[in-house]
Amino acid sequence: AEAKHLALALDVAEEVPEWLEGDPDRLRQVLLNLMSNAVKFTESGKVRCSVQVESRDAVSATLRFSVADTGIGIPAAKQKIIFEPFRQVDASTTRKHGGTGLGLAISARLVELMGGRIWLVSEPGAGSAFHFTAHFRIIQKVHAVKPAQSPISPGVGKQRRVLLAEDNPVNQRVASKLLSKYGFDVTVVSNGREALQAVTDAEDQFDIILMDVQMPEMDGLEAAAAIREAERKTLEHTPIIALTAHAMAGDRDRCLAAGMDGYVSKPIQFEDLLEAMRKLEPAGAERD
Repeated sequence: AEAKHLALALDVAEEVPEWLEGDPDRLRQVLLNLMSNAVKFTESGKVRCSVQVESRDAVSATLRFSVADTGIGIPAAKQKIIFEPFRQVDASTTRKHGGTGLGLAISARLVELMGGRIWLVSEPGAGSAFHFTAHFRIIQKVHAVKPAQSPISPGVGKQRRVLLAEDNPVNQRVASKLLSKYGFDVTVVSNGREALQAVTDAEDQFDIILMDVQMPEMDGLEAAAAIREAERKTLEHTPIIALTAHAMAGDRDRCLAAGMDGYVSKPIQFEDLLEAMRKLEPAGAERD
């Protein structure tokens, strides 16, 4: 958004309860997808995310989230199919902006799992507004709780080698910077085939592999299975943590079935990633 000089705005209505119980991972994933699409298809102007109360009673509330942009808009004939898997406005969308069109279908399913619905209002050349609802339980009173101390502090990853397989350049830079801050020696590859090659060519075994699931050429599931097959000859085992934007039932099982040892859903919360890595550290790992 900064590179395109777009204004970003967040507007939360005063009547929205301060404390709610719901599914933060699914909510975060839907909002991130809608906001990313809005920025992608907007060349000038602004993107606004707003939240308001759709309905509520004494113990629960249904919120309406809206993401509006001043972008290219969507023709009326295409609005009916845009939430179907692998459907886009036209073929040129993929060439110009990238993506498969699967994100909105996943978002629609996640909204459904949160007890809501999703729809859009759009006019070609005048922008789009995506709306969805989600159901939450109202927390009447929250006692202040001191945040738990991280199991991991800067320096504890020193000398430990991490292979990061991630095709998104922004995610590569952010993850590498944070992991390096915590003392990890990070090697970055852009797809599963490169990950497999890096493991094969490495003089010393990686301590852990962070594997994105959706990547070009060879996805993370294929790469993990290939690494495990190769390890049958060496009798070694490098822990693999799946990084996936999917938050559907069964996704965790598919990752584990491919030979992965852990699972962290996107968008990544770094403390969650560090905790997953800590759980897979070998007993007696050297610490500073």
